[in-house]
Amino acid sequence: MELGELLNGMRSAVTVVSFLVFIGIVAWAYSSRRGKAYEEAANLPFQHDEELPGELDPTRATQTKRNES
Repeated sequence: MELGELLNGMRSAVTVVSFLVFIGIVAWAYSSRRGKAYEEAANLPFQHDEELPGELDPTRATQTKRNES
């Protein structure tokens, strides 16, 4: 077996393995067991815990700008 044939065989094997890994990741991502984690992540922007230090109150910022004009 020549070196070129060996390299072509290895390239084919790597392509097939990469495709199978891709299909596995897609199946894992869309599995029903991940639904709760995705729902929690989707609701993160809507959770208002405490304001961070140094964070301005949006209502105060607009009032201050109005008073300056």
